[in-house]
Amino acid sequence: MLAIVAAAAVAVLLGVSCGELSAADKRELVAWHNYYRSRSQEVVAQGGQGATAMMAVQWDDALAADAQQWANLCLEEHARGIHNGENIAFATPTNSFVFMKLVDFWFTAEGSRYNFQTTQCQANYECSHWRQLMWAQVTRIGCAMRTCSGLKVLNTFQGDELVCRYDVAPVRAMRPFEAGPVCSRCPAGHQCTSNLCTPAGTQVVLPDAIPDYIKQPVVMNSNVTDRGPQTGFSSSPVVQAQERSPTAPPPSAPTSPTSSIGPVQAAPLATSSSPPPPANGTSPAPPLANATTPAVPAAAGVASPTPAAKPTSVATVRQ
Repeated sequence: MLAIVAAAAVAVLLGVSCGELSAADKRELVAWHNYYRSRSQEVVAQGGQGATAMMAVQWDDALAADAQQWANLCLEEHARGIHNGENIAFATPTNSFVFMKLVDFWFTAEGSRYNFQTTQCQANYECSHWRQLMWAQVTRIGCAMRTCSGLKVLNTFQGDELVCRYDVAPVRAMRPFEAGPVCSRCPAGHQCTSNLCTPAGTQVVLPDAIPDYIKQPVVMNSNVTDRGPQTGFSSSPVVQAQERSPTAPPPSAPTSPTSSIGPVQAAPLATSSSPPPPANGTSPAPPLANATTPAVPAAAGVASPTPAAKPTSVATVRQ
């Protein structure tokens, strides 16, 4: 569903040019995926248990090439008949994706709505991006971006579309990982590094530095709606969660669906996540509803350490 992009140390905007991802951008996407995948103990929240075999992920050029072919079409919808996992995100203005905040939004906002015991997301909310992020068997990701004109999902003349493909797609009715002692069931030939199963002799790609506010534990299935200062938020019940930001005040009650947004420093984005395939894998996942229909309104702003500030909004697309 979501995919913003940020620098490793702080939430600074990356200058992604011409709708393409640089080598540094690719590393950031892998690093933040690995970082949040390493935090499975917060999901289980039972006596230190976490994922018994959460795999580290690495970049895959073939998946990225597939993602690029789809992104180039600027269709604002999910690919049909693919057996890989897929997340799609949109941002405006162009060159404004912040990867760290994107993956944090998946983990925090969607994760706070997910019940690990029942495998269910809170009614009328979306957890599919979180499920894809935390699916233990994923080992490879590849993403691509394209600057598109007339993005209806953002109601804007021009913006960037980011498509990420994953080698394994999640199954909605299953837990994303097996809970137990962390790394206790890593495959043969793997070692445990930073709570992730990693091929022996290799290193996990992780962020170079992590802001303190990002390290704050997240309480899953807690209906978190506000984790940052100076953040206006308006939405339908579909996505009523908030990105985190430095010096966050205590969580507050959900804001009104008609509330406005003040000046913020995060780029707007809109995301969608493909429905997972059936457990037997015999038929392709159904496509997302065409994004040309009115998108579910949802907006969030996040105060960022970057100097420039501008009014922004966030829209999300229902499955």
